[in-house]
Amino acid sequence: MRSMVEKILRGYGREVTLCHNGEKRSARVFLQLSARNAQQHASFHPGIAGMEEVKYYTYIGPVWPEVVAGDEIIAGEKHYILRSAETIYGAGKGIYIWGICVEKGADVIGA
Repeated sequence: MRSMVEKILRGYGREVTLCHNGEKRSARVFLQLSARNAQQHASFHPGIAGMEEVKYYTYIGPVWPEVVAGDEIIAGEKHYILRSAETIYGAGKGIYIWGICVEKGADVIGA
């Protein structure tokens, strides 16, 4: 199962740089604006123009290189901070990592 997920990520994922413990590694991942953003994940914080919406992004990536909450993801010109990361298991082995990210600099109240 893990090899199938890695094959899908290699074929359809986006090339990003993962920053973990001071090391930078390339990986192919899915990083997409959360479809449930407006309903469940959306929160607001004070900004220059008043209250601004914080947008959440779903992260799906390989189990290696490892990422944990607080790590940075660089995708093109944008930088994201991983707010949560969970290894998804199948048959007792890690298959992929699922997480939630915000753009770097987006302060999330209560996070």
